[in-house]
Amino acid sequence: MAVPPAVERFLDMMVAERGAAANTVEAYRRDLTDVARWLGAHGVDVEGAGTDDLRRYLDAIGGLEARTAARRLSALRQYHRFL
Repeated sequence: MAVPPAVERFLDMMVAERGAAANTVEAYRRDLTDVARWLGAHGVDVEGAGTDDLRRYLDAIGGLEARTAARRLSALRQYHRFL
């Protein structure tokens, strides 16, 4: 799946305005692409996803390590603030 345009704009902002490290940007790209893929499979656009949609996604990925889950949640929060 291609990275949604809004996610690319968010990642560009992370580099330009926040000085995010390359590893952080790549991790966020993977995380947000995974979210977009999961939401798309459930008929929801990542830009239009609501709280209930994101909660269902987080419940679905519940088996992740704590650090990975925390990073994904951080990526989601920052992305939706950006939107």
